[in-house]
Amino acid sequence: MVPRLAFLLLAMVVVTTAQAQEFSLSSSKLIGVVPPPPDNNSPAGLADMEIMLRVQEDRTSSQIQRAKRVDSQSPFSFGRPVLGEWFHSKDLPRTAAVFDFINRQANHVIDASKINGAAHVLISEATK
Repeated sequence: MVPRLAFLLLAMVVVTTAQAQEFSLSSSKLIGVVPPPPDNNSPAGLADMEIMLRVQEDRTSSQIQRAKRVDSQSPFSFGRPVLGEWFHSKDLPRTAAVFDFINRQANHVIDASKINGAAHVLISEATK
């Protein structure tokens, strides 16, 4: 009951926010909080690569399936077990629009962190 109530309260706060404004990287200091990743050829960068390769080598088929499932999740798939099978984006276009707005705002920070962390993007590509 508590998770359902918390989810509904959060949804009400988000939906009733009357003056939603676009997020601006110039107004955010989030990017500067996390330092850039180490260079790929540095000792720390090589250690990161070694860890990623070992994790990839040791992963099981169930871990791969779980990763694929988690990658495709959405706020609706998270909320459905709590709220019921009726909780779908096609049935709730306004709620879907709110979640899309939040996702676009988050992507500003995510995209900027990828630019600042180009070395880790390369590591990620090498371990696919």
